[in-house]
Amino acid sequence: MKVILVTEYYYPHVGGVTEHVHHLARYLTRAGHQTRIITSHIPGTPRRPDVEAVEGFEVVRMGEGMPIQSNGSQARVTVGFGLAARMQDEIRGADIVHLQSPLFPMLPYLAIKAARRFDIPVVGTFHTNFAGSPLLDAFRPMLGRYVEGIDQCIGVSHTAIQSASPWVKAPFLMIPNGVDCESWGAGIPRPELSGLHNIVFLGRLDPRNDVDTLILAFRALHKRRQDVRLVIVGGGPERPMYEAQVPAELKDRVVFAGMQTDVAVRASYLASAALMAFTIRLAAHPITVLEGLAAGRPIVAYDIDGVRELVENGQEGYRVPIGDLSALVDGFEQVIADEPRRLRMCENARRRVEPFDWKHITARILRVYESLRSGTQPSASV
Repeated sequence: MKVILVTEYYYPHVGGVTEHVHHLARYLTRAGHQTRIITSHIPGTPRRPDVEAVEGFEVVRMGEGMPIQSNGSQARVTVGFGLAARMQDEIRGADIVHLQSPLFPMLPYLAIKAARRFDIPVVGTFHTNFAGSPLLDAFRPMLGRYVEGIDQCIGVSHTAIQSASPWVKAPFLMIPNGVDCESWGAGIPRPELSGLHNIVFLGRLDPRNDVDTLILAFRALHKRRQDVRLVIVGGGPERPMYEAQVPAELKDRVVFAGMQTDVAVRASYLASAALMAFTIRLAAHPITVLEGLAAGRPIVAYDIDGVRELVENGQEGYRVPIGDLSALVDGFEQVIADEPRRLRMCENARRRVEPFDWKHITARILRVYESLRSGTQPSASV
């Protein structure tokens, strides 16, 4: 089968959709399918080839993915000349076109139009929890015409389906994000992080990720016990602002590791962690939490919809009210102070995440593809 994955988000952009697309392409390729990712160039980063081979699949870049702020995070919209013609050339002959975050322009819109021209089935996966967007409002007339071209919708969580269903008429299935359990479970602890209880945060330094509160919580925790370190793995233009929030006496206890795209490197940080902190205020089905669970680490996270589907209080970690500084500090301390309980949580985390391994998730998505190709409606039990 020839599968085209269309996404505004791919490396060097870092985030949940990027991870989803990359690993889906890897596992489709492992299953013997010819897979191509269509995405954009990212301005301000080293220029990638227009076409390159990555782990057995092909990545095609067209136009420039311009950053915009949307939904409290960074979105991208591809601009450029000749995009529609290029999209038609790349999609021609495909068996399936699979869009990621198809509500947001521009590549998904162009792909729907091209797929309709060639009568190719279209799948759309919705990743986001949102209550509306000025960007979507601006493109609403175009959106209404094009989303009718999606044959089957997938939501990565019930929250994602609730957010997207008012905009799209096609039927929805719930297939969650996946995670490469083997890679995340094989992390090698970093020697420079030995000797202290490390609290590790993975994520972009976006406003919705509430790094401000995380730093305040660590400062409060450090007053209770001095055997702790905060490790922030992620990048973003707000980094200098967050660095300035760390007092001089804690500069050696708060590590800003920068943006890391290599899974082995990120897994090494989690392998060095006593626990993973997740202070993101809005997420439909957070891949970062899956990664922490796959690394066998307890999660202390904000009590949001996407987290409730993955972390049970007292089992794989703790959920705390959004922005509640004292509850966040207490959650950190409860995990660190009781080593037998922490180890039980580590084992619970590994067991909890196993159904989300990409080999299982890819098999479910392939059943959707096969149903559409045969002209039948995919079963709710895929």
